[in-house]
Formats: sequence, structure tokens, C-alpha cells
Amino acid sequence: MNQSEDLLEIVNAENEIIGIERRGVVHATNLMHRSVHIVLVNSDNHILVQQRAWDKDSEPGKWDTSSAGHIDPGETPLEAAKRELSEELGLSGVVLEEMFCLEASVDTGYEFINIFLCRENSTVVPDPEEVIDWRWCCSDELQSWIQGHPDIFTSVFKTIVTYLRKCEVL
Repeated sequence: MNQSEDLLEIVNAENEIIGIERRGVVHATNLMHRSVHIVLVNSDNHILVQQRAWDKDSEPGKWDTSSAGHIDPGETPLEAAKRELSEELGLSGVVLEEMFCLEASVDTGYEFINIFLCRENSTVVPDPEEVIDWRWCCSDELQSWIQGHPDIFTSVFKTIVTYLRKCEVL
């Protein structure tokens, strides 16, 4: 099935479900919806960042959080986070800690975004249809990279990194 045909729950400003619509319509008309982002951090406190596939409908080819995706209808944020980690990085059976939720806005692509932290040292096996490239970065290296090349990162990822630095996760 074409990604634009995937169904997403649309929500109101209070993040309450008000209907279901096709992904293509949701994105084309800026309807509020939900997603998850997972930040994978290893025991050296390095974060895994991934480069998004070129066929993504938003910010293709840009560097982003370790794993991310929409919440499917009827799915909880935690279930979505576990599914995305498995689909994109081949990780399952890991512990996820919900950190915070970003409010839906222009900057988040009209998504309420639940951010999860996963502290794990397992080997990742990125799905080449989802992930072009990936690397582990320490906090200072990542910050320098973002400052030197801000246009190669998703806008949401830059916001998430700011929050994680304030929470002293990175």
C-alpha cells in the first residue's frame, strides 16, 4: 500500500481523537495527528542518529532521531514506539522511557510527538528502505554538527535535541 493511503487518527488541539483520515490528506491539509520519536542512547552516552530515506513524504534525506513514525489507529504511543524500533532498527524487547510530548504546531508538522528514550547497547540492523545512513554521536559532536549544518537535520530533531540537553540526557 502507498504510504499516502495509510490511515491516521486526527486529533483536536487537546490531542483528543476526532476522526480517521488518509495520511496524504492529513499532511496535505495540515490536520493535527500523532507520532512517536525514539532516542536510542548507548552506555557511552552516544545517540544513534539516522538519515531518512529519500522517498519520505516529509524532510526526505535529512538526519533525524534514532527511530520515528506515526501512531496507527487504536495504537498507544508506547506500542507505536516499540513497532517503529523493530521496523526501522530491528530492535525488540527493549525498555522505553517516555520523556515528554511536543505540542502539535507548524514546527512539528502538526503532530503531537511522544518522545521516548531507550538506553540500549544491542546491535541495530537498520531497514535500508527506511534508513539511508546512521551513526552514533556524542553530545558535543552532535551539537557541532547541527550548528555547522542545520539544514541537513529535521526541524523536529533539532527541537528534540534542545529538550534532551535541557533534561541533561545528552
